[in-house]
Amino acid sequence: MASDLYARLTAIAPLPGGWHPLRIPDGAALPAGVYQRISGVPYATTHGGGTDLKSRRFQLTVYSERYEEGRVAAATVAAALNGTRSAWASGEDVSAMLADEAEDVDPDPRGLFRQRVDVMLGSEAA
Repeated sequence: MASDLYARLTAIAPLPGGWHPLRIPDGAALPAGVYQRISGVPYATTHGGGTDLKSRRFQLTVYSERYEEGRVAAATVAAALNGTRSAWASGEDVSAMLADEAEDVDPDPRGLFRQRVDVMLGSEAA
């Protein structure tokens, strides 16, 4: 699923410094983005049966040298992802993608501004 998210991010929400798992590499152009899987659980049912539906939460963080540049980039990412539905390369049918509004995070140790977007994916297992 992370590789599918990476492909989706680079296609519909590209950043000059690209998207990277967990951290931005030294020397990356800015703004740049990081994606991280936070959790993933199957949906519960009320009738005691199982379900093939799953929920996955990812956190996206946009790093920038200028606050406004990062804020705009993060808001653009959230808008591009929110409501997206499609079949992904992994075979999962992502039926709901909900992106929260971008929120500010304390600058990192290098002094870069950070804006975070939480993304919840709802899908049916392949």
